[in-house]
Amino acid sequence: LSLEKPTRLIPVFEANARERLPLVINEINYNAGLNNPSWDWVELYNPNPYEVHLAQWKLTDDQADHAYVLPQGTLIKAKGYLVLSQSSGNFASVYPQVKNHVGTYAFGFSKNADQVKLYNATGMLEDSVAYGSEFPWPAEANGEGFTLELIHPDADNTLPGNWKAIHEYGSPGISNLDDTPVLPVPLASLVRAYPNPASPNATVTLSGARVHSQVQLTSMDGKVMDVDRFSSQEIHLPAVSQGVYVLSFLNGNGDKIRLKLLIE
Repeated sequence: LSLEKPTRLIPVFEANARERLPLVINEINYNAGLNNPSWDWVELYNPNPYEVHLAQWKLTDDQADHAYVLPQGTLIKAKGYLVLSQSSGNFASVYPQVKNHVGTYAFGFSKNADQVKLYNATGMLEDSVAYGSEFPWPAEANGEGFTLELIHPDADNTLPGNWKAIHEYGSPGISNLDDTPVLPVPLASLVRAYPNPASPNATVTLSGARVHSQVQLTSMDGKVMDVDRFSSQEIHLPAVSQGVYVLSFLNGNGDKIRLKLLIE
């Protein structure tokens, strides 16, 4: 290239194939209730087709001095999830199958209204959600056993209408979406399991539905186990570890029943 005579330069811009998409605040547990002693936690989603290293990233609430700095070696897998738990020990006691979590931090999120902010290692705001505990936000996430779950990672998480109380006990570390057909709310609300929480090897009685198929117990990491059926309304749990499970079976009308069961 010679600059001793007029030279015409034509810039050519190419898209950076590694240009990173922002991580998404995908689920918030700010007040799950007395039956879920996991304490507060926030789930992140990585929309990129590669893992992202999160050392020195920071989680805060609406007060800048309330901050959790993610430790060295923290990463989130491609198209994966990571839970940031207020108490790593409490979280693991309720969700022992969920391994993709880190913690602990000394602050919690408000039961009324608060902000969840995520900053990357350069100090730039990566994502932020300002939630409330009343309509138009799902009120079931405030002490009724549910969490705030984003209906899709691509949805605008600043809008209350894009958050739902989908799963009792939430869905930490996995997708909030569930393609399994479920009962209409009026019918599902009639079905109960007692006791719940239950112990390993316990006998559980079902009310509001009669079992007409093999009962299955599914862990949060997708492991499926068959359950012994004593009668159309009594089942015997296997010797499993503590955690949240899903009981599923068909009733007499062919409807699929799915119940969350806490084993402790």
